Amino acid sequence: MRYATQVQQLVLGLVATGIALGALPALSRQAGAGDEEGFRATLAAALRLTTVLIVPATVGLVALAWPLVRVLFLRGATGPEEARLITLALLWYVPGTFFQAYDQLLINVFYARRNTLTPQLVGVAAVVLYIGIELALVGRFGMVALVGAISARSGPSTRW
Repeated sequence: MRYATQVQQLVLGLVATGIALGALPALSRQAGAGDEEGFRATLAAALRLTTVLIVPATVGLVALAWPLVRVLFLRGATGPEEARLITLALLWYVPGTFFQAYDQLLINVFYARRNTLTPQLVGVAAVVLYIGIELALVGRFGMVALVGAISARSGPSTRW
């Protein structure tokens, strides 16, 4: 799971974090000035850019999962079975990758409007969802259920 997370976080760092952090100053300035039209235009542009970049990135993760794992991790103590498990975890992280990209931007939208309560409440709900999925499924499906729970939690966020 750790190795799959590293690959997923690379994509999120390059795409989502860059866009979210790049949009935050403009969103904050526009929210502070009461420029609702500018705020919405900046948010729309950031959402479009996120979509244009994260969709091919997540499709690329699926298409290149095994080759990436093979090149990056299949050596030393990581044998074919471990590489297969890393690939499986990476594939289960993909839905969370897609949603987390938008989540990072939307967190900044709330913060730009000085609303810190909503992200925290959503974060609590995400943790409850994660615990529920984990308790219900991890005994039966093992690592896949754990990664699936993490991926489901990524929709509402891992940062909130």
